[in-house]
Amino acid sequence: MERVIGQSGFSRRVAWVLVGCALAQVVLQGVALAMGSGSRFSLPLLLCGVVLVAIWLGQVVASRTMLTITSDELAVRVGLRTVEILREQVTDVEGNVPGRPTWSEHVVVHHAGRTTALPALETLPAELIPLLRDWAGLDEPSDQASSSGGSTSTG
Repeated sequence: MERVIGQSGFSRRVAWVLVGCALAQVVLQGVALAMGSGSRFSLPLLLCGVVLVAIWLGQVVASRTMLTITSDELAVRVGLRTVEILREQVTDVEGNVPGRPTWSEHVVVHHAGRTTALPALETLPAELIPLLRDWAGLDEPSDQASSSGGSTSTG
């Protein structure tokens, strides 16, 4: 059974570009209507519309970024491309900041002598790393998650 464990979120940067283009199109449309049809604002209006459609189509394709697991395979779908990683080939799962999953932005999967950095997803690496380690049957890393970098004393 396939289970989705992560998907890409809508980028704030893309959202602001969409809002900016939509606002520009509305302002230009208002000016064009006030000046009458066939004004010099027709081309910018058309370009704003084309940019909005292109960004929307790009976001639709990018939003297909998905991380799914089955009992024996991890599938990373990015746009139209899929990377499949077999469970028995996984040797380690960590964040891009070793020993600091909460600081990491990406999950890194080591498998069959290769390394695959998973794309940034809505699910945080601090949540994905233990899930994928458990799925792959890996033991907890020795002192990696529990080391605090210093000693404390009580008393």
